[in-house]
Amino acid sequence: MTTFSALLNNAALLIAQVVVLDLATSHYRLKAWWPQIVTGATLGVMGIGLMLAPLVLQPGIIFDTRSVLLCLSGLFFGPLPTAIAMLMTASYRLSQGGAAAVAGALVILASGCIGIFWRHQHKKPLETIDWRSLYVLGLIVHVVMLAMMLTLPWETAQNVLSNIGGPVIVIYPLATAALGLLLAHRLERQKGISALRDSEELKRAILDSVSSHIAVLNREGVIVAVNAPWRRFALENSNEPGKPAKNTDIGVNYLAICRARFDSTCQEAQKAHDGILMVLEGYLPDFTLEYPCLLPTQQRWFTMTVTPLRVENLGVVITHTDITERKLAEETLLESESRFRETFNAVSDAIFIHDAETGHVIDVNRRMCEMWGCTREEALAASIDGLGEGSPPYSAVEASEKLRLARTEGPQIFDWLARASDGRLFWVEVSLRLASIGTQKRILAMVRDITERKEHEKQLMHIAHYDVLTTLPNRVLLADRLQLAMTEAARDNRPLAVAYLDLDGFKTINDKHGHEAGDQLLIALAARMKKTLREGDTLARLGGDEFVAVLRGLPDSESSIPLLTRLLGAASHPTQVGEYALQVSASLGVTFYPQTEEVDADQLLRQADQAMYQAKLAGKNRFHFFDTANDRSLREHHESLEHIRRALREREFVLHYQPKVNMCTGAVIGVEALIRWQHPEKGLLSPAAFLPVIEDHPLSIDIGEWVIEAALTQMEHWHAQGLNIRVSVNIGARQLQQMDFTQRLGEILANHPAISPKDLELEVLETSALEDLQQASQVIESCRALGVTLALDDFGTGYSSLTYLKHLSVSTIKIDQSFVRGMLNNPDDIAILRGVLGMATAFHREVIAEGVETVEHGELLLQMGCELAQGYGVARPMPAADLPSWAAAWRPHPTWSNRQACEQDPTTPAMAE
Repeated sequence: MTTFSALLNNAALLIAQVVVLDLATSHYRLKAWWPQIVTGATLGVMGIGLMLAPLVLQPGIIFDTRSVLLCLSGLFFGPLPTAIAMLMTASYRLSQGGAAAVAGALVILASGCIGIFWRHQHKKPLETIDWRSLYVLGLIVHVVMLAMMLTLPWETAQNVLSNIGGPVIVIYPLATAALGLLLAHRLERQKGISALRDSEELKRAILDSVSSHIAVLNREGVIVAVNAPWRRFALENSNEPGKPAKNTDIGVNYLAICRARFDSTCQEAQKAHDGILMVLEGYLPDFTLEYPCLLPTQQRWFTMTVTPLRVENLGVVITHTDITERKLAEETLLESESRFRETFNAVSDAIFIHDAETGHVIDVNRRMCEMWGCTREEALAASIDGLGEGSPPYSAVEASEKLRLARTEGPQIFDWLARASDGRLFWVEVSLRLASIGTQKRILAMVRDITERKEHEKQLMHIAHYDVLTTLPNRVLLADRLQLAMTEAARDNRPLAVAYLDLDGFKTINDKHGHEAGDQLLIALAARMKKTLREGDTLARLGGDEFVAVLRGLPDSESSIPLLTRLLGAASHPTQVGEYALQVSASLGVTFYPQTEEVDADQLLRQADQAMYQAKLAGKNRFHFFDTANDRSLREHHESLEHIRRALREREFVLHYQPKVNMCTGAVIGVEALIRWQHPEKGLLSPAAFLPVIEDHPLSIDIGEWVIEAALTQMEHWHAQGLNIRVSVNIGARQLQQMDFTQRLGEILANHPAISPKDLELEVLETSALEDLQQASQVIESCRALGVTLALDDFGTGYSSLTYLKHLSVSTIKIDQSFVRGMLNNPDDIAILRGVLGMATAFHREVIAEGVETVEHGELLLQMGCELAQGYGVARPMPAADLPSWAAAWRPHPTWSNRQACEQDPTTPAMAE
């Protein structure tokens, strides 16, 4: 046998073995580990079998097709079977021994590894591999095998390669390609079988997983296949426990079963029979039947569906689906629908159900049909526009917007003017909300007829805004219209007038002719006065005989005069009431808006009211314009009073003290307490800034008493420091005229027992004392009885007669500073001073000069015999804390203390010649 023939025989043996392997392993897969082990062992046995019939070149050197087997094993069977085969064949080859034993083992390992490598490099499925790739694989493997022969001695290697090199390169790659195609075809066939098997298993799993009971009938109606639920149902509902129900298994003629049950009590069996036949014979594409089934334990409902099969010898698929729960749910739903419809129609309010997206009406109740006077069908066909009044704000646009808001923002409640089918308009209250009905979003509209309520509200609104007697606007409506008119006047810069009208003599008519006649007169006058006004003006009745007219859009204030004159004429025109001709007049107070200061509606009415009283005081039957400047002055005065009252309450007033001295001796004979206001914002304010405001106000009494109290308290502090000094306090005219002045003074002195009354001196203005000389004299005597001395302040500004000095037993006369300041330049002031000093000497009164501002003033006063002085030339008013140090340090001017006049007896006032 030639080398070529021997190699072909070995290759044929290999192909035969592979065919046997394919037949043996076609029934199992190689995914599990144990089939892979079995396959690997089989391949190993096959390799050993090939080595049992080799081509023997010389002892120990054999050739066979194991390299083809192992490289294809690595390609088609994977690492594990190939490794097992390589291990078995390599072990066997080494056990044979010989010169090429190791080379043979290496060829075995190289072939298997190249096959495994080729498997990993091939990215496509192996069943798609072509003969070219297989041939290249065989060529590479056997080139490597021949290269392994170079491991033999050189002569041996040359002999081997020269004998088998050609046949191996020709036969073995072709054998590899042929055997590889065979294995690829095997894989493709196995995959097809596996896919078919998987498909059958999947179908079976799907059928078994369906809860419906499924059976397949052939064209004669015989059951040829059923699913697991069919079998389970037959077993569970059998009359024989543990055995399936008869006539339900494979091989039973289903049509015969149906025919056996034909009777009047089971019409469904005949329907099922006929339906199956119609589908089998092609008259119907399918058939469905719902039927009840009386089982051993209960009755249930099923749906039978018959579907044709386009498969040879097979007819239809019958599916029985348990619909008992659906039937029960339908019955419950029908009952619920019936109860809902009864309740829906029994509700006293109309109900609409709208589609949430389109707004279309889906359903309405009976009350809706009654309210709109239509049938349910007409309501469902009507548009939203047809249900409302139709014009804004009751048109389809507004309705659609309300539905949108209910869908997107939440419940909506609003009033709506509806139109019935006969055109009648009526008011309804609509409540919209989004609701889920089943799986659908709906908008529920609850509609209530509120026509009666609207009419009642209209009546109440009229009563609330109009005078019942005259039907004129009342005070409430007047406030609204006046506020609107004020806004327009400010915007358009056109003034308005507010006229407050009060009838003159109406009370007399009411008392004389009765209230009924008075009411008739008011009705007639209201109608007549209203006619005199322009369109847009308002005449309102406040109550009684008081009216207010609002005159809008005036070019200027003067243009109101003709309107006011017509109002007066209308009010004073005689009115026939019964048999009497009644006549009254009117007093009008008028104010205007806008004003220089911001005012509100109430202030305008108060201003007009005040002006009306001025018209009455001026003689009635006339009009009077409000004086805003005077009103502003009064308000400012009132505000000032409030600020002063607050300052007294908050202890913001303080006393400063101005010394009184003897210019000759330098003695400090006393101080005058002068009030100051320590304002929190404006700082220290002099008396001129606030005392004139309270001059004729009761608040002046409170402040006067506070000054006395504060001065006595300060005297106590000075006494504690060793300073004993007389303090004089100014008393205003209003305080002096109080009947209990002396009593209050005594109470204040009693609160300060440490202070001797003689150390307190009260300074009374000459003008205040002269207002009521007798009372002033009595008060002065009462004060002297308490031990308090008094001084006549600003002497010379009044009459300064001898009679007054005789009746007023004051201890001191204070010459007014106006005469002292001008004495240096005015001879008349000197004459007055000499006269005052003469009278003081005659009546034995002490004299002190105010307003001594310079040394020259003091020198001239000393020449005239006046030693006591007070003024800026001595000291300015100072805080109480500064007085002790000032008194200790003060010395008179040298020109004063060195004068000859000072050498006279200080108790005898000197008179200048």
